[in-house]
Amino acid sequence: MSPALRAAALETAAGRGQGRRGGCARRSDDQRQLPVLQKSGVFSAHTITLSQAFPLWGKRDLRREAALADVDTARGQEQAAADELDEKIKLAYAQYHLIAAISQ
Repeated sequence: MSPALRAAALETAAGRGQGRRGGCARRSDDQRQLPVLQKSGVFSAHTITLSQAFPLWGKRDLRREAALADVDTARGQEQAAADELDEKIKLAYAQYHLIAAISQ
């Protein structure tokens, strides 16, 4: 029920989704240009330019590794938030138990 723990879990889930798909790592970067109309006097010409950038050697693997590292970071942050919440719960219970023992 902790908002911090819930936020960490959502961040991990989002990162896991990117890691599974590889984020942008598996997709090539597409660059598209709209058709350009050039007119000169009597003649008119239509020029269509299409280009596609592709990652060079190892760049796609590096992007994938970076996405997976982000997922690992999110998992670590989620675990840290869960551990911190567990610590707070145990501390509150210990204080409750101490006060209950003193008041008897």
